[in-house]
Amino acid sequence: MLGVEGIPTSSVTATGVGLVLGVETGEDVTGCLDCGVVAVGHGRRRVRLRNIPCFGRPVRLLWAKRVWRCPDPGFPRTTFTEEYPMAVSLAKLTTRAGGWATDALQRFDTLVSAMAHQSGVFWHSVWDAVRVEASRRIVATDRLLGVDVLGGDEHAWAYVGRPGSGMVVGIVDHTRDAQVLVNARCWISSQDGPGRPRPTDSDADWPLAATAPTGTNRATMP
Repeated sequence: MLGVEGIPTSSVTATGVGLVLGVETGEDVTGCLDCGVVAVGHGRRRVRLRNIPCFGRPVRLLWAKRVWRCPDPGFPRTTFTEEYPMAVSLAKLTTRAGGWATDALQRFDTLVSAMAHQSGVFWHSVWDAVRVEASRRIVATDRLLGVDVLGGDEHAWAYVGRPGSGMVVGIVDHTRDAQVLVNARCWISSQDGPGRPRPTDSDADWPLAATAPTGTNRATMP
């Protein structure tokens, strides 16, 4: 049901605030990370993660994460937990949920706060996952292939009351296509003061401004 290879779903429970999926890996043999000696099973530890919403409801995973013990007394490591690409250490969202949120910000007119509401978590829980995934995408050397001409603009505005003033920076791809038209792809970064991101008004903050050539908005100009 989860759709992640190597992690079967052991239970599904519907609650008043969403779905709870019990999952666990089938790993039964592993070696110590320090010495390589075959480790001994030392029980399981439940880890709570948020996954992509399903059927319009938030989804929480209860991962019965296996704990291993090194039997070799000559090494300082005593116990350690299994690692799996489903989630990085200390993460609140699964890797899949982080990719889903980053894709949504990159391609659609949405907000981090909207995805946090759908997932049943706080704003920062989603943004922390997005920041990790967006940073990974930024280093991809092919993300700006086909971009030949860039334009930029800064726009300042004033609020009524606090916080006062803000600024938005727009970066537009002016590369012309085979029909000599500019299919403008626009990335937006919102800031409140020098170098300080303002997440409450625009969730297309840096580093999303350079995540992919698809951009956040598109228009065709002669």
